[in-house]
Amino acid sequence: MSNLVVKAGERIDSPDDSPVVIDIETDIPNIKKLVNTYNLERINSPKIHSSRKHRVYSRFFGYMFLILLAIGIIGGVISYLTFGIKFLVEDKEINDSCHSNIWSFVLTMIIISFITGGSTSKAKDDDIRSITCIFTGLINLWLGIWGIVEFTNTTCEPLLNSNIYIWLQVSSIFSTILGSIYLIVGVLTSICK
Repeated sequence: MSNLVVKAGERIDSPDDSPVVIDIETDIPNIKKLVNTYNLERINSPKIHSSRKHRVYSRFFGYMFLILLAIGIIGGVISYLTFGIKFLVEDKEINDSCHSNIWSFVLTMIIISFITGGSTSKAKDDDIRSITCIFTGLINLWLGIWGIVEFTNTTCEPLLNSNIYIWLQVSSIFSTILGSIYLIVGVLTSICK
């Protein structure tokens, strides 16, 4: 805040836009009161309070969204792995009677999910992160293609009606899409340095 220099008898505007005549020698307490009143009016202005409230609400809802998103992703991953393991146990006999590789695929998919989960975020160097992203993309793409081959070549009727077959379809398509995204992002980050 800059110092206000006012000559005796000079006019200045008050906060309510009415002119004020100030005598410097006698009205210094009035000037301080006038400035303090103006600052209090500005601080207590509804515009300033609504702007602060808006920022507080925006931050609150932004943090809540991020927390709910994280909980949703964690819940999805836990459900994905839990149902995969559950279907491995329940449908082992059906898979063995049909002489299929679906059970092996689901087991491999669960193990690879544990191994590659978050592997790109652990790398410190950008080059290593790009290579890890490409490598993770190739693994997921390979698994997705293997799963698609398995579920398109399956003809055994009991296996077609099992839960492990549905899990195979979903995880194969998801792995193919995720592997493609990882591969594209890894290649683009290595090229666009």
